[in-house]
Amino acid sequence: MDYSEIKQEGSVTQSYAEGYYRARSFPVSCADRTIGPWSAWTPTGAYYGTWRLTASNRTPGYWSKKKRGDWIPPNIFYSTLQVREAVGMSDFVHTWHPATCSAPAILAWDEFQGKLMTARVGNIVVIGALTNDNASASLVTQVVTECLANRQKGIANYVESLAELDQVFRLVRSPLGNLGKFANEFSRSRSYRRLEVLRKRFPGVRYPSQLSPGARRTRLGKEFLSLLSGEYLRWRYGVRPLISDVQAAMKALKTTYKANTHADYHTARANGMLQGTKVDKYSLTNSIWTLRWEILRTETYSIRAQWVDQYQATPWTDLGLTWHNLIAVPWELTRRSFVLDWFVNVGEVIYANLPRVGVTPKGGSYFSKRQIYNLAYWTGWTEVDPTTVTVSGSLSDTVQISFTEKRRQLIDRTRDTGFVIKSDFRFDQWTRALDAASLTVQQLLKVQF
Repeated sequence: MDYSEIKQEGSVTQSYAEGYYRARSFPVSCADRTIGPWSAWTPTGAYYGTWRLTASNRTPGYWSKKKRGDWIPPNIFYSTLQVREAVGMSDFVHTWHPATCSAPAILAWDEFQGKLMTARVGNIVVIGALTNDNASASLVTQVVTECLANRQKGIANYVESLAELDQVFRLVRSPLGNLGKFANEFSRSRSYRRLEVLRKRFPGVRYPSQLSPGARRTRLGKEFLSLLSGEYLRWRYGVRPLISDVQAAMKALKTTYKANTHADYHTARANGMLQGTKVDKYSLTNSIWTLRWEILRTETYSIRAQWVDQYQATPWTDLGLTWHNLIAVPWELTRRSFVLDWFVNVGEVIYANLPRVGVTPKGGSYFSKRQIYNLAYWTGWTEVDPTTVTVSGSLSDTVQISFTEKRRQLIDRTRDTGFVIKSDFRFDQWTRALDAASLTVQQLLKVQF
């Protein structure tokens, strides 16, 4: 039977070595024109150090069970790590005007050294999350739904391919000959021949973004954009899927499948991430100067989900010829359904809730990691009255506070799945961005300006 284990290491306490400063002055007096001794180090009383807490469940005989090939349910896990430290040292001088002593005249000054940012940050709790709870919960739902949708996902989806293009059967039987015939028909099409003519009018333009704004407003420019984006979409969603299906079929033919009825464990996975950044600005004014500093706050919240099923791999599962793909094919055949799936996880919800035939679900978990990092640093100062006091030296010390939280939780298929707006539309990926640009061009050219 599993048992719980809790560990605690280190501590975050008042650390005088991490937060202190000292001072000295000149002169001791007009009669004793020497530099006074350094004062004792003065602590700020701020809390610093490293503290870790870990709580988890343990499975007796874990490695022996794993060696036998037994499936071991995931254990819940929780840990936090907090690190607070002061780095660097500041050293600055306040010089007083006018001269303090005469014959000869001298200027008095006070020098300060130490870690001064600790007094500014103090014990302020700066480890709060930047992303709200709703965004984190939506990311969990999105990743878990995608993970469950990936169960028994093959290297191709021949149900969709057969429903859309009957050339797949011929490509599998004679891939090179039929693909060559398709390429010949593609190159002889009127739109492709017209595109080749316009390419000579716009040399060097391979993508819509490369066409100048002036050329885009001309009649030939609009026609060129339409043909260029149209032929890209024809390749992206016409020719390329056929090639991928052929490659999947060839890979399946080369795979040696077990002739017995032994079922293996198969893991479906998915992941997602949220990031946030914020800069807080502060200032403090006294009779001598105005101090300015900032606290940079960053957060990364990531999710990794996995689900284990037990079934026997066959060529049909690898090629996507499965019952759940057959049930879900109407969604795949819906016009522009892939565009909606960029923004809302409709397709993932459909696939996640379809039962798998011949599959024994074992269970799964998702692992979340929240990392929060705070850096407090000086940005400068301004003298209030330089005729009275001038300031020289440097403010160079910083305070760094980091917080890491890790958590593993079991997946509840009824509560952890659902419809969400995706946290990342992935337009930073070249293929997705080019798809979106081509579709946009096709739609905008229908509008008359």
